[in-house]
Parts: sequence; C-alpha cells; structure tokens
Amino acid sequence: MSKNIRILGIIIILFIKIPLFGQSFNWFSQSDKAWKDIRLGYSKSISIAKSGCVLSCISMLLNAEAMNGEVTPAVANRWLRRNHGFISADMILEVPPKFDGLLKGVEFEGRTWRRNDWRFLAKHLAMGNKVVAKVGKGNGHWVLVTERNGQLYRASSYKVNDPALKKFRKRSLAYWGSFRSAVAYSGQWIDDTTLYLTEQIYLQIPDVKESFIQDLAGNDEFGNANIKVYNSLNQPINGYYILYYLPQSSNQKVVLDYVKIEVPAKVSKNLFFQFKEIDESIMNYERLGVIFSKGYSLGQVPQNGIQLKIRN
Repeated sequence: MSKNIRILGIIIILFIKIPLFGQSFNWFSQSDKAWKDIRLGYSKSISIAKSGCVLSCISMLLNAEAMNGEVTPAVANRWLRRNHGFISADMILEVPPKFDGLLKGVEFEGRTWRRNDWRFLAKHLAMGNKVVAKVGKGNGHWVLVTERNGQLYRASSYKVNDPALKKFRKRSLAYWGSFRSAVAYSGQWIDDTTLYLTEQIYLQIPDVKESFIQDLAGNDEFGNANIKVYNSLNQPINGYYILYYLPQSSNQKVVLDYVKIEVPAKVSKNLFFQFKEIDESIMNYERLGVIFSKGYSLGQVPQNGIQLKIRN
C-alpha cells in the first residue's frame, strides 16, 4: 500500500469530479478480434473486418437501445443472416428494426439519397434520432452520426462514431468533407445524456490504524466508493458500471471494481464499489472515472463503454 496514503491520520472522504472525456455513445470497431474474421452476411469470402462498417453502425444502435441486451456485430450479423437481412454482403437497412420488434425499440425513421442533405441530418438529430451515413468515394464507407454541435451546413458540426478505427477517436463528418446518403433510426438511447451521475463520487480511504487492522485480518480491501447514477429513460437499463483509474505511469485504464445492476426507469440508484490497494494516482480526480457497458470481461475495459459524467 502506498506510504503516501498510509500517513493520513483520519478517514477522509474525497469529493471527486468525473473527467469529461471518452465515448458519449456506444461504439464498435469492425476490426475487433472477437468478430473481424466472421463472414459478413451471406458472403463466402467477405469478412466483417473488410466490409462490416454498416453492420457495426447498426450494432451500435441495437446495443445502445435500452430494451435490448448486449448486441455485438457478431450477434447482429447472426440475427440478420437468419432474418433475410442481407443481399450477399449488403445489408437491407429496413430489416434491423425487426430485431427488437416493431414499435418497441429501434425504428426506421426515413432515408435520404441526396448528397449533403444537411437538413435531413439536423432534423433527425434534433428529434433524438441517430443517423447512419455513407461517406467516402467508390463503394464508400458507413459511419454513425450521433450528434450535431454547430452550424447546420458545416460538416464539422456533425460528430460521428467511425467503425473503421481500431481504437475510438473523436471524429466529425469533416474528416470526409461530405456524405452521400443517410438513414435515420429512433430509439431509447443509452448515452451520457440519458444515463449519468447526479453527484460527485464519495471516495473513502481508511486511516493508518484501520489499514493495519485490515492487514492483520488478511483483508486486502483498501477503499470504497459510492456513486449515484440516474436513468432518465422510460425503460430500465441493465448493465455493468466499471470504476477505473489511470496510474501516474501510464494512460492505460485500470479497473478498480465493477457492479452489474438494473436501474429502473426514471430512478436514481446508488452504486457501491470496493477496491484493493492502488497508488496515489487516485488522489487526482482527473485520473478517475466510471464507464457503463452492457457487456464486460473481467479486468478488461470494454470497447463499447460509455463514459459517464455528472449532470445536475
């Protein structure tokens, strides 16, 4: 246990703010090793890694809809194959809403074939919808447009999740400069505006005597954190909440603890975490955060995790 932390004379409670960085909406990479080599649709030779951009975008939507369980590109690909969702490796974009039942989850809301139809994008994003847009030259590439922040006719105003990336990075349509066509979908989306923290983290660290007693008792748990999360949707949210920190020596997130819990619709819920000894990095609020994900592998930071933030 860190000597710098052991010298604290009393139990302290730190009021930690969550850093505002990371993903705000669900994201998948088509090159993830869990599904990159799977054959796309009914193709015998085309893999998800090669041409699974639209599949990955649709998977982001299905997984981000509150009523669905964990949906990955592998899960979506399998379901679409069984439900006539492809012509060879090309997806039929009207089929995915049948995944969770008509008028229940993700719904098809419209399509535009017009190049740079900014009004279509702005209209649907203002309604809370998400838009899958075709960009680039030749056969093109599909990205998920998640929000608008800026002038209507500026490509840089439209934030996107790009499945071609191997690691998530923030991008906008300005990366391609334009888009060629688009499809809009509605749903009860889990993102950092509908699922969020209502208070700062209460972090409790034991004093020297308490730590010594824990050591004698063979109890290596060092601290705990209490977090209140609010679900603003009309649908319960079920998933994992992962408390992590960034050590001083690296920018690789380290998982401290996680809990799996359902948060009912329109309800706040307390999340309680316990964690073992760590270095003094935890004293720096900028290196501490909470991620939500529908799926989780022990010790691994999920690719599609949403960074939660504090909202009043």
